[in-house]
Order: sequence, then C-alpha cells, then structure tokens
Amino acid sequence: MLARDAKGAGLTFDSKPESWKAGCMKLTLDLPEDLLKQIKIRAVNEGKTFKALMAELFRDGLAIIKEGEAAAAAVKRKKTAAQK
Repeated sequence: MLARDAKGAGLTFDSKPESWKAGCMKLTLDLPEDLLKQIKIRAVNEGKTFKALMAELFRDGLAIIKEGEAAAAAVKRKKTAAQK
C-alpha cells in the first residue's frame, strides 16, 4: 500500500504483505507512444485484452527478476562454499 511519509511530502510503499488488499488496483503509467502501440498490437494479435496482456507482461517480468535473483544467490553460495 502507498502512504504519505512522515512529512506528508512523498509517498512510501508499505512493504508488509499482510497489509496489502487482495484484488486489483488501478495504475496510471505514462508509456512512450511507440511502446503503447506495440502492446496494443500484440494484445490484438494474441486475442487478449490490453489489461490481460499488461498483467501477463508484469508477471513475466517479475518471474525473470526472481530467476535472476535465484541464480545470483546460487553463484554467491557456490563462491562462499569454494572459499571454505
């Protein structure tokens, strides 16, 4: 969840999952026109709604990040084990 910081100047993210609400959240993004066009065309070509494709792209991106983090952790463990 987003909340105002102590000074009320900016927004902070509440990193406690138990405080997140289940369901959907509306999000406003400023995307470059060429990127927006590519996503719309892809959605039509795949027979998906723009919303469904964006959710899929976000999930895929998060999965790639998670895989990269897991690979980096494995390399770190391997280096640590080799040093012992």
